[in-house]
Amino acid sequence: MRRQPSEETETEILVASRRRCALCYGLYGDLTPKRGQLAHVDRDSSRSEPEDLCYLCLPHHDEYDSKTSQSKRFTPSELRRHRSALYEYIKSGQPLAEVTAPKRADDKPFFVLVGNSFSAGIIDLELRNEGAPVNCLDFHTTTPGVSIPTWYPRSLPQGELLRAKVHVPTQMPNTEYKFRMRVRDRADAERVFEILLDFRRRPVGFDSVEVL
Repeated sequence: MRRQPSEETETEILVASRRRCALCYGLYGDLTPKRGQLAHVDRDSSRSEPEDLCYLCLPHHDEYDSKTSQSKRFTPSELRRHRSALYEYIKSGQPLAEVTAPKRADDKPFFVLVGNSFSAGIIDLELRNEGAPVNCLDFHTTTPGVSIPTWYPRSLPQGELLRAKVHVPTQMPNTEYKFRMRVRDRADAERVFEILLDFRRRPVGFDSVEVL
């Protein structure tokens, strides 16, 4: 029986991998963020704990799950080794930007960080819409102990700022805050973005990736 990973487990994998594909890293040393999915390492969809899952780019996920008699498939043991190597590199704290390939012109992010001032346990977060006009349906955090009591506006034409009051512990630790934004575009399609704000880096690290 197929078992979907919990949101907490999904977030744990996405943050641990920083949306870097384990096979791209293991095979090519490629540390650029990728659009991807969570793959079941043992190809057993009934198991969905963190150790059973791995973030792969879309082409590698398709290749990993495919059955072919023409070439040797990637093995679970092989994938675990590449995943471990990726996690160890990320945990080492080495700047990912120094080893990532240049972004193409069409890889422009949908949202960019404009402001992140901190005072008295509140981050005044400002994100600018660099893409097509959308309506923001929901903006929340998945980081324990953090809350977003207010955010506005709901209408986000290109160039508009989404402003949010993010409540964090008064003694702000050097940590990474995780957010999810759900929007609806003019074609009436819903889209979901995951946003990372990393205070362990200087300047503050920021990443915005569309997940759905």
